[in-house]
Amino acid sequence: MYEHDTETPDFHYFNSIPWCAQHMRGGASLVVRPPSCRKPLPSGENLLFGRTLNTAGAIPAMLEIFRDSSGGGGVIDETKWLLALGPEVNGYPATLHGGIVATVLDECIGGLIPINKERGLIPAGNYFTAYLNTQYRRPTPTGSGALLARARLVKVDVAKGKFFAEAHLEDAEGAVLASAEALFVRARGTKL
Repeated sequence: MYEHDTETPDFHYFNSIPWCAQHMRGGASLVVRPPSCRKPLPSGENLLFGRTLNTAGAIPAMLEIFRDSSGGGGVIDETKWLLALGPEVNGYPATLHGGIVATVLDECIGGLIPINKERGLIPAGNYFTAYLNTQYRRPTPTGSGALLARARLVKVDVAKGKFFAEAHLEDAEGAVLASAEALFVRARGTKL
């Protein structure tokens, strides 16, 4: 069973925002922690969100939230991410660059993979985005305190190494700012 990672600055930051704190409450089965992409690996993996965007002006705070009612044995088919966005990811004044919107949705969807690999429910290996169909509905604000990204597993075809999912990014009021459908595929015969 996981525990809340309550000692991180990110936890304290989001816990100080009432609507974010609501998402962080939910009993013993709720997991609240930094997403795995925030931890750069010696191989160079996770550098984008773990170092490049992990600055005060870009994406200074991120948390991953999911419910684990099975105690570590069942598929996690939904996850939420809380994100703080600074001005260094603007495309227009106080507006997140569209490429970063897609990158956040892609990473949030991809975050379902390591969670389920930890449980042995998705085969080991490297997974890559085969497609990410993104729809932009409203400008995504930066400097607004926080945004919420939600990802949901739609289907896993273990035999073919395919992982279908969808995600959306929303503001504090729950208005959907952007959404995406994605297919991730497991690399075959390639070692990275």
